[in-house]
Amino acid sequence: MNNYKKYSMIIFNQYLDKIKNTPFIYIDSFPLATKYILNDLKSDILRNSLPSRIFVSQNDLSKTQILNSPPICFIKKVEIEKIKTEYQEENFILKIYDEWIKYLLKIKGVKNPTISIFFSDDEKAKEWEILRKPVWISKLMYPRKNIFLSKDKTQIEKNLGNINIWRHKKLKVILGIGYNPFYYEFTSYFNAFFSFLYSISPKKTPFLAKYVIRQIMECVLLNILIVDERIARALWNRIDGFGKVQELNYMKIWIAKKIRIDGQEIHLVKDADKNPKGLIDIEWEKDGTFRSSGFDIIFIHQTIFDDKISPFIKHGKDMKEQWVFNTKKTIPYVIFHSGRGKQKEKLPRNVPFLEYSVLQAYVLYEPSKFFLTLLGLSAKE
Repeated sequence: MNNYKKYSMIIFNQYLDKIKNTPFIYIDSFPLATKYILNDLKSDILRNSLPSRIFVSQNDLSKTQILNSPPICFIKKVEIEKIKTEYQEENFILKIYDEWIKYLLKIKGVKNPTISIFFSDDEKAKEWEILRKPVWISKLMYPRKNIFLSKDKTQIEKNLGNINIWRHKKLKVILGIGYNPFYYEFTSYFNAFFSFLYSISPKKTPFLAKYVIRQIMECVLLNILIVDERIARALWNRIDGFGKVQELNYMKIWIAKKIRIDGQEIHLVKDADKNPKGLIDIEWEKDGTFRSSGFDIIFIHQTIFDDKISPFIKHGKDMKEQWVFNTKKTIPYVIFHSGRGKQKEKLPRNVPFLEYSVLQAYVLYEPSKFFLTLLGLSAKE
């Protein structure tokens, strides 16, 4: 077992039961990997104890037998051996992350992404410009402070990418000039994510800066759905609720207001049908088959699952786990959350758990796709 300690890429030939917290794992032995990559419930339960990004050598198994979607990423063994041989520890981590992001870009159909980060600080922008862009980014921009004062539509558009993290310029300003970005995150210095990003010095900590750019891209690409009546009501009850929900949507975060199961409706917000304010309806079959595509992570309030969804699930051994597994066929990452702490006896064995306070902080108080996604992906059973 080789342990790449910084940012923890672990290469396993054996001893998977000894794994600790780590964002990546490459299973070097295909016979060992097989039981973790099958497209069945038993494999799904086993995967729940592994990291959320799993690399496995390409294989000769039938495509109907294996899970050919996240969290599994197949990579040619010769390619990973080449990376291991040619790159030192830190660059090895970055190259592996690049393979993961290229995989996400491919399955998402996103080509030649351009990223614009507006610090509203020319010195900080210059500092970040020394950073070499990853191969999968077409353009990486750090606009100068004068763009904040500019009212020139052409000048603003020239500094925008299709992925944007901008300080001070609100989404409504960007939409107001007729620009429709793929991703837009309005932020400020008081935002925890932006403060973290601002604190990084590419000159003093180049590896951290390179790693964070990759984390940002991963977070942008993963679409999040939240099923929680407290989140939905808090947004719907706001006077500026539509604007706030719209900002979340441009960060690729969607909030459910109503669930349909087997023709029956579960309302998360009273009267939201009359004025949805951007909140959406979702639908499951009784067996957990999710009726919409395009989401990658779903956060489900455990009380909603226990009280509203479970009555539709057949009684029997592993039936709740089967329901979750069927949902994962459309949404690969299913995460339960609660404000009452983990109730392990009620938690399906193929679901990780997260505290509600994480969603409260990074959806309602200081929205951060970065922290919400990464904390979700790091959640454990």
